[in-house]
Amino acid sequence: MNGSQVRSARAASEFGGRGNRTRSLGNPILRHLRSTRTRRFIREWRARARPSLAQVYREHFRAKVIPVLSQVAGFRGAYLSQRRQGEYVEFLVLTRWESMHAIRAFAGADVEKAVVEPAAEAALASFGAHVRHYRCWRMSLPRESQDRKALKRRRRIPGSGAAGGSTEVHVRRGSCTPRPPR
Repeated sequence: MNGSQVRSARAASEFGGRGNRTRSLGNPILRHLRSTRTRRFIREWRARARPSLAQVYREHFRAKVIPVLSQVAGFRGAYLSQRRQGEYVEFLVLTRWESMHAIRAFAGADVEKAVVEPAAEAALASFGAHVRHYRCWRMSLPRESQDRKALKRRRRIPGSGAAGGSTEVHVRRGSCTPRPPR
């Protein structure tokens, strides 16, 4: 066996396929990961405002931008983050999209160009004329696994046990059952 045959045989045993990593659907774990993986896009844009106008932009984003975006098919959510940077407040806007087609429906043919309304321009000291897009792959656990993790969570409440000790509380689907200390 030469080196490539050894690697191919190793891949076949590790990935449950015939040596081709893309055909590893025989492995139930990999099959599950592929079924729960969804492709989405993140659109990133940055801007800066004077601290006195930062609230004006936040309000504009909440009252004007979010309702417009919510009407676009394929829009999945938005985050507005801010931080103080010197004399300015820097904003980071991340919007989540189902596809580039959905982004085109919002931004037009030139998806790299930022969409900034005149009301936003008035509140901002500077802003990026272009945006960045990121393809993201999200891996999620099945709901049952998350429930099993919740069943295993335990918390100690200080001063709630006998003689001021602590009581262990077992969290089970929203209800708490006290357990005596060990």
